[in-house]
Amino acid sequence: MSSGSVVIAVFVTRKPTLSPEEFEDYWENKHVPLVKSLSGPRFPLSHTRYYISRSTSAPGYPLNLVTGQPLDFDFDAFAVVIFASEAAFKECLATLLSPEVIEDEDRFTVREKLRAVILGGANTTTRH
Repeated sequence: MSSGSVVIAVFVTRKPTLSPEEFEDYWENKHVPLVKSLSGPRFPLSHTRYYISRSTSAPGYPLNLVTGQPLDFDFDAFAVVIFASEAAFKECLATLLSPEVIEDEDRFTVREKLRAVILGGANTTTRH
């Protein structure tokens, strides 16, 4: 990692006992506020969550697929988390790995399926 910003993608799988709505509600209204309060000024510059679109009226909450197979998506949401620097990431990591945060993650996620990766460069193409 360089001294520039650090961008991480985190893939999260909901507990099967939760509906997609319950999962999203917990992450948004309990977990993120907890992490923010525990990390204080070490909280990332941004923490953006994206939820996989699912049919909430059908049994099993099937994915709204464009292409691929349901088994290709073993996660329910992902987050893009941006830190100002490698040092800022490392400072926040202690909070993210704290027993209190891990215990809370166990309430709404399948921790064994949690995945995170540091992203490299990004390119954007616009219409104009």
